[in-house]
Amino acid sequence: MNSTLNQVPRASTATPQGVLLPLALAQFICSYAASNMNVAISNIATDLGTTVSGVQTTIAVFTLTMAALMIPGSKLTDILGRTYLFRRGLLVYGVGALIAAAAPGLGILILGYSLLEGIGTALLIPPVYILATVFSPDLTSRARAFGAISAAGGIGAAAGPLVGGIITTESVSLSTLPDKIPGLSDGADAGAMSVGL
Repeated sequence: MNSTLNQVPRASTATPQGVLLPLALAQFICSYAASNMNVAISNIATDLGTTVSGVQTTIAVFTLTMAALMIPGSKLTDILGRTYLFRRGLLVYGVGALIAAAAPGLGILILGYSLLEGIGTALLIPPVYILATVFSPDLTSRARAFGAISAAGGIGAAAGPLVGGIITTESVSLSTLPDKIPGLSDGADAGAMSVGL
């Protein structure tokens, strides 16, 4: 692909505010992904029949994958185009999230969460600020866009442990509910909910 053609913004009906929401949500998701599993490590280890250190390794591999591929992701943004790479990053991240959610064991969790979500995050983050710059017509709107995107990232990092804790607590509460209701304890194994990613 000719990188010169990809760098020229096309005439678009997109408004800066319309572009800002998906960029902020992408930053939120990337920050959330880096912190959401930390409070559920024991539950995930139990559900997947693995060890706590196995889940901790999964989290570490995600962080290393994302960090190692961030600079190459930036270079790919220059070569392939901002919008193209942003969309591909969302696709890779989404596929990784689906695989991680359905993971029957640690190996599939590492594939979905650590590798694919890590790669998707590394492809998503570089174009976010570049697209915010391109779609912000002046310095003031650009500063607001950067502030909103950075705030979304901070909220995502803070929401990860909170939401992970709520999901873990509620799924444990719901999974023990059949034992507390007479007549339902026989189907507790079939009806128990497990934590998902």
